[in-house]
Amino acid sequence: MSQEPDFRYEWIDGAEPLELYSPGGYHPINIDDVLHHRYRIVDKLGYGGYSTVWLARDIRDQAQPQPFVAVKVGISDSQSKETGILRVLNSDNPSSPSPLLIPLRQLSAGRSAIPPLLDEFQIIGPNGTHPCYTTLPAQYIHLCNVFSKLPSGMDDMSTEQFIKEYGKPETVELTMRNRKPLPPNAPARAVLPGRLGKPAKQFELSDASIMLGDFGEALLASDTRVAQESHAPLSSRPPEAQLDPQIRLTSSADIWSLAVAIWDLVGMKSIFNASFATADEVLADMIDVLGPLPREWSESWSGRDELFDPNGERRVKINTLPPIDKHFDDRVQFYRQKRNMGIFSDEEKAALLVLLRGMLKFHPDDRLSVDDVLKSKWMVKWALPEFERIPG
Repeated sequence: MSQEPDFRYEWIDGAEPLELYSPGGYHPINIDDVLHHRYRIVDKLGYGGYSTVWLARDIRDQAQPQPFVAVKVGISDSQSKETGILRVLNSDNPSSPSPLLIPLRQLSAGRSAIPPLLDEFQIIGPNGTHPCYTTLPAQYIHLCNVFSKLPSGMDDMSTEQFIKEYGKPETVELTMRNRKPLPPNAPARAVLPGRLGKPAKQFELSDASIMLGDFGEALLASDTRVAQESHAPLSSRPPEAQLDPQIRLTSSADIWSLAVAIWDLVGMKSIFNASFATADEVLADMIDVLGPLPREWSESWSGRDELFDPNGERRVKINTLPPIDKHFDDRVQFYRQKRNMGIFSDEEKAALLVLLRGMLKFHPDDRLSVDDVLKSKWMVKWALPEFERIPG
C-alpha cells in the first residue's frame, strides 16, 4: 500500500489536482512568471493529468509586437512523444508517415487544425525537470481533444487592454489542511482556467476555427503498442484492450474511438455509460448497444458470468441500454429536439448509423478504414461539406 503524502491542500473548485504539486508532478507557476527567459505568463488556458497549459506573451524582442502563445508545461521527467508527433504532423515530408495522416493532408482545412510547434525547452524547478513547448493559443471546449482558436486581434492588445477585455486571472490562495506553511513545491495561488472568447451559447459555425490538441498518447503507424497499453478513457477504449490485450494496436483502434467521438459531437449523452463504471460494465454496455461479442471473446471474458446469464441476458436490468437505433433516438434525437437544436432527418440518421456500425465492429479487422469513413455517405453528403465551411 502506498504511503500518504506528507501534505495535503484544501480543495479548490476548478483547479488542477493540487496533490500533483509534488516531486514528479506539476511545476509551480504564478501569473507574471517568465519561463525560459522569454514567455511571461498572462493566464491559464487549462490543465490535464500530465501538464498545465498557460497563455503567455513572447517578450524576446521588446522592440517588436509580443505575440500570445500557449505554453504547455509537462509534469517532471515525463516522456511524452507529443512534440515528435507534432513535428510529423506539420512536416511536408515526414520520414515515417502514418496512413492516418494522408487523408488529413488532402484537406486544406484539416491541415490548419494541427497546431504548429513554435519552441521546445525544459525548465528545472522544485519538483524536477519539466518538458515544455509553445504553440498557438487555443481554448479547450470540452469536446474530446478539440480546441477553439482564440479571438484574432489579441496580439495587437497590450496586456492592460487584454485584462480590460477579458478580466484579471482568477486566482485562489492555496492552503494546507494541516495549516502548515506551503512547501516550495506549490504556487502561492491556484490559477483557474480563463474563459476567453465567446460564451458557448453564442458560438456559431463561423466562429469555429478549430484546432486539435493533446497528442501525448498518439502513436505513429510504425510504433508498437499492445492493446492492454491503451490509455484511452474507458468510454472510448476499444474492446480489444480488455479482451485481446496482447494484440497490436493499429489504426482500427482509432476508428473505434473516432466513432465514439462522433457520437459525442452530435449527441447529448455518451454512447456508453462510462462514468463511475468498471471496464466490465462498459463492455456490457457495448453488448447492449452493438450485439453479442465474437464467440472467442465471450468465452474468454472473465466478467461475463457476473453480468450475463447463460442465455446472454443481463442479470440486472437496471441501466441497461437499447440497441443502437433506439439508443440514437433516446440520446441524440430526443435531446436535440428538447433543446431546439434540430434533429437528424431519416436519411441522415440512417447514413450516420451505417457509418457508426461499421466503425464499431468488435473485431479490429472488421472495422472500416479511415478511407472508408471519409468516403461514407454521411461524410460525403453532410459532414465534409460542413467541415469545409469552417474558417481555415
